[in-house]
Amino acid sequence: MPNRPAVYLKTLLLLFSICMVSAQHEFDKTIDLSWADDLNAAIYSAPFQGKRYIDPHRILNDKHKFLGTFEFQKGELIFDHDRYSGLQLKFDLFEQQLALLHPNSDGVTQVAVDMNRVQAFKINNRVFVKKTIDGSDYFLEFIEKLDQKEIWVYHRKLLSFKLDDRVGYYEFNPKDRLYILSNEGWDKSDAISLESFFPNRSKEIKAWSKSWQDNKKKDASKYLRALLNAIHRN
Repeated sequence: MPNRPAVYLKTLLLLFSICMVSAQHEFDKTIDLSWADDLNAAIYSAPFQGKRYIDPHRILNDKHKFLGTFEFQKGELIFDHDRYSGLQLKFDLFEQQLALLHPNSDGVTQVAVDMNRVQAFKINNRVFVKKTIDGSDYFLEFIEKLDQKEIWVYHRKLLSFKLDDRVGYYEFNPKDRLYILSNEGWDKSDAISLESFFPNRSKEIKAWSKSWQDNKKKDASKYLRALLNAIHRN
């Protein structure tokens, strides 16, 4: 009789090696081995074994360094090719580091997840997958597929130091990068713009995007999804 855990693990590794039509496929097809809902067992669960996450940056406004919000959000991990759900996560875009709230703590203790052991994660239903491009690893958010090309975003924030009445603080501003995967491989752009990657749709994209010029830098994902919805409707 075959060893079922071994068979499951081989299946997971095979799934992760296949180029995805949809990144969500990774979570749908991966067995959930989470202990996160059992507060007494969480301390033994692999993702909780990292170092403590400490944020050394003082901010005085809403220009924080996290994805979406400063608060923890509902999330999932694929960690060492096992899936863990029911987690509370936030993603530090400056350090490219996941912070995990430990359920057995005083509600304050945060764990710095070992990113070398993470294959994918989900925060508030936004899916991120580790991709190796030109020898470097990036956690990219999957947006959608258009004209046989996959659209991904590398979310990052850059730091600046401010001084206000002799009080020093930091601000973090988004500087996202666009990645496109086609049959020819990866292309990238520091501008969140699809025109050059889809020349046959250039006029349509430019016309629709005029009203988003100020906002698309602040929320690249929302802009791209709204644009693609408009394209599909037409």
